[in-house]
Amino acid sequence: MRHSITDLGSNTIRTVLYEDGKMVLNKSVFAGVVRYVKNGALTITGIQTILDAFATLRPYMTGCDESIVFATASLRGLVNAKEVLQIIQEQTGVSVRLLSEEEEAWYDYLGLCSAKSLSAGIGGDLGGGSMQLYTFAAGGVTAQTSLPLGSMRLKCDFIHGALPTKKEAAALSAYVTERLSAWPAFRNVGHSTLYLTGGSIRAITMLWGKAGQISAEEIQKATETLSFDVLEAAFQNRAETIPAALLTIAAVLQYTSCTEVEAVMCGVREGILAEITGR
Repeated sequence: MRHSITDLGSNTIRTVLYEDGKMVLNKSVFAGVVRYVKNGALTITGIQTILDAFATLRPYMTGCDESIVFATASLRGLVNAKEVLQIIQEQTGVSVRLLSEEEEAWYDYLGLCSAKSLSAGIGGDLGGGSMQLYTFAAGGVTAQTSLPLGSMRLKCDFIHGALPTKKEAAALSAYVTERLSAWPAFRNVGHSTLYLTGGSIRAITMLWGKAGQISAEEIQKATETLSFDVLEAAFQNRAETIPAALLTIAAVLQYTSCTEVEAVMCGVREGILAEITGR
């Protein structure tokens, strides 16, 4: 069986092909959709950016036994989400499934379970427009939330240059902590490791971590020693969002009392795949 799963993300739109449950192709377009949200609505330019990305990825989204296209916070909170979905359907013939917060947390959890055998813990998904956090125990998710803490969103809202000023960094960190404070279920969770998926954390652990892990101390050191040259050389398209990602992760670790982050390769896509294949 051949499956195509496309994630319409706030930063990246990515299509992955699976053959009998194994990834055989991974194609993406860096779209930065969250940049084109004005007054809660996606602009015409933003919609066209999605259409252009779909045109590029279309050859990999067809000819499969099953093709699934989904969106999460990239479209979920838009005041014109229904209109955007309709335009995509009319212009491309693609029906985009808009996941609820609960569905997103569930699929992230299934994705984590497909990669690791864990009885309990805390997981998350750091994207361009939002961040999901969830706790889990035997049998499933015990608490979940989706917060507007995506790295591209926070970069646009708080950081006006390539690197944050001390004032900007402090404001961003305070905002993350403020949003988290509404969710006491994630305060001092009693687990040392935060299992996090997303392109930013994978990039961060590759540069500053080891074996896909990075400690709270290493995160803090990275935020204090950032240079534009390092960001540009190491991260290319992601360079502008890495400072916001580092600051966000540091604040989340402090709030949850986790001492390290482990980058997880599997997320919503793999959770959906696990559900449809029964694996």
